[in-house]
Amino acid sequence: MEINEIMQRDVSALDPSSSLLDAVDLMHEKGVRHIPLLRAGEVVGIVSDRDVRCYMSDIFDQARERPRGGEKQALALSQIMQAKPLAVDPSADIADVIDVMLENKVGAVVISDSRGRMQGIVSYEDLLRLLRDEFLGSER
Repeated sequence: MEINEIMQRDVSALDPSSSLLDAVDLMHEKGVRHIPLLRAGEVVGIVSDRDVRCYMSDIFDQARERPRGGEKQALALSQIMQAKPLAVDPSADIADVIDVMLENKVGAVVISDSRGRMQGIVSYEDLLRLLRDEFLGSER
């Protein structure tokens, strides 16, 4: 099975100049844990909830009334992003993608074409859903 069969195509992304607070807001709004960072349509980085928590642990889990402003919240994502995130071709085999994720200890990979243009994203949650549906679906 190819990874493009399970990848998320409707991906929320930000610009590397966006702030940490922008990432927190988007993560809360969309219920995602990984945000690709795009510049002119090309993937230049990725930020995970873990990356954000390292810098904003004091506000990440607080209610929507959390304080705004401040140096931490205004920090640009380019300063904390994982540059050159792992990216795989849409035709990559799922087993190979799992191996890449395990070897690199990452929770998501970007799916991009040969020009670096994002086609989607796959996270460990997508892989767990596949496992559930394929192996446990009839038993549920």
